[in-house]
Amino acid sequence: MFVLTEKKHITKKEKLAEAEKYYEKGEECGQKGDADGAIKNWRNTIKLVTIHFLCLVQS
Repeated sequence: MFVLTEKKHITKKEKLAEAEKYYEKGEECGQKGDADGAIKNWRNTIKLVTIHFLCLVQS
């Protein structure tokens, strides 16, 4: 069973909005040549989208 360990409860819509922000920040970092920053932000995007997907599957 999948369990969220976050202290703050956020809605699915908020998670997707946060994922979008990380994706955009990753794009900005990539355009500036900051590959490490881009990868870090895209990993956060993947984590949030994965959590959202798993929550949908569990419902």
